[in-house]
Amino acid sequence: MPSFDEVVEALREEFEYSQRWDKDREQNGAPEHRMDRNKPVECWIRWAECELNMAIQKSYGDNDKTAALHNVRKATNLLINAMIHQGCPKR
Repeated sequence: MPSFDEVVEALREEFEYSQRWDKDREQNGAPEHRMDRNKPVECWIRWAECELNMAIQKSYGDNDKTAALHNVRKATNLLINAMIHQGCPKR
């Protein structure tokens, strides 16, 4: 099993990978309203929900849960993006 630090590092890598979309848009002169970073929190949540639904479907069909965990990583990244771009209230 991975350690907490290994999980955080995998999520950091996923976050960096996911930033390519806005970087590409910036390089192509896209207007600010087209950037993912400006999407409202409900968009991020819904997008993550889609990834979690895919994870659920993939987890049913096989004893190997790796495919499902890829979608869990993606969903987690989307929720991290929501908090980075829209706020992360503390407990």
